[in-house]
Amino acid sequence: MTVVALLIITFASSAYAAEFRPIISLAQYYTDNLFLLPDELKEADWVTEVRPGIKINHESSRIIFDLDYAYQALFYADNDQFNEGYHQLDSSASVDLVGDELRLFASANATQVNIRPQGTQSPSNIPVTGNRSDANTLSIGPRWTRQLFLGSEIDAYAYTGKTSFDNPLTQDFVPVRVGVTLQPSDPAYRTRYRVNYRYVSLDYEISEAVVNQELNLELARDVSDSTALTALVGLESDLNDPLDDSLSEWRWEVGFNTGTGENSFSAAIGERYFGTNVRVQWLRSSPKNSFSLGYREDPENGDNLDLQRIPTEPTDPDAPPPPPDPDSGLNRRGAPGRFINKRFDTSLSLFGHKTTVTLTGFYEDRISLIEDIPDTDGYGVVFDFSRSLGIRTDFTSNIAWYRRQAFLTDPDTGLQISQGERGNFFVSANLSRLFGTATTIALGVNYDVQEDPGRLTQDFEAVLIMLSLTRAFGRDAN
Repeated sequence: MTVVALLIITFASSAYAAEFRPIISLAQYYTDNLFLLPDELKEADWVTEVRPGIKINHESSRIIFDLDYAYQALFYADNDQFNEGYHQLDSSASVDLVGDELRLFASANATQVNIRPQGTQSPSNIPVTGNRSDANTLSIGPRWTRQLFLGSEIDAYAYTGKTSFDNPLTQDFVPVRVGVTLQPSDPAYRTRYRVNYRYVSLDYEISEAVVNQELNLELARDVSDSTALTALVGLESDLNDPLDDSLSEWRWEVGFNTGTGENSFSAAIGERYFGTNVRVQWLRSSPKNSFSLGYREDPENGDNLDLQRIPTEPTDPDAPPPPPDPDSGLNRRGAPGRFINKRFDTSLSLFGHKTTVTLTGFYEDRISLIEDIPDTDGYGVVFDFSRSLGIRTDFTSNIAWYRRQAFLTDPDTGLQISQGERGNFFVSANLSRLFGTATTIALGVNYDVQEDPGRLTQDFEAVLIMLSLTRAFGRDAN
């Protein structure tokens, strides 16, 4: 892990043309329910936040480096035994080793996450719940892209690193991710192929490692200017057997891709070792709106899903990455679970002159591949609203509703036996005003509700009010 840290520090120190932007934020919070407990046990408190940070960006002919770091220090007026500091980091770097064919990537991320889905869920570090943990992820590895024989090209990568938590209910693990893709360098051929190999290993401190491999051949044949028929055949591991990570199971799939104007659509159906497999993707995009709908089924692990949400490579500064799908809240961090993940997502965004509205919905069904571990599902709706109230004033709001449940299936009767259910409702509103070019004052209000029909001691309502002052320094600050 030291190698990754040294690599990032080296990039930062050598980035003589980098943009450095120190930032300091001071905030005062009032919460009427510090410990997120039922009404009769509520305890209010004032919380002061001091949050110094720095943003560094550098791009040259050989090096791209992005770093966004902040230290969040919290001070509780009536409960100073909970005073705490948190590191929050999002950084990535790449360096060309051999032209632009062979590059070395490194990333380091630090954040805080909820550990147990059945525990009290908090969207921030302000409440004291005992269910949050530091989560630190380091990753490093090369990526090789090269033109090969007969008009083909190869794209290969190999990443390793470490993910660690500070909660004793979790396990640290070492991930290894390898991928190789071979395909034509010219996508204009009427008949196209793609050979894919993927290997993922999560080596846990105590439990068995979770290993999954995939090898497949994809074929596509254009039948018109806008439509292609697709087929896939390959081998993969069976996560039902933790002692066998070989390519032992066959899979196949047939489908099509089509697109006209602002719309693109793809669908496929096939067979895998866990049954019939379906995937669907519909995208529609225009300057005034965008729409997406997708469904897919894959063997997965919760920690691997978390890793997929963390960018491995520096983002294109001219094209911000799309936001990830909403987190269903089903992940048990640092746990070697194995399950079939069935995930549905849909979103609709409307873009006005001063207003943006986004509505997102999801459903996630996890069928456990470990005996006596409950199946789980989660679903929810998220509404985001933002409006410019002037050149320097903005209003944003978020409304989210989630439902999570766990159940065991009786092998004899097929009946589902509930193992618990949890609901969360969250509303936030934030008004911010920019003074000059680098000073922002913000006022925010959050309302958070949790309902647990099986354990009423987990029910709570909480209001959080925030007033903050943020000042940025650097070349563009006055």
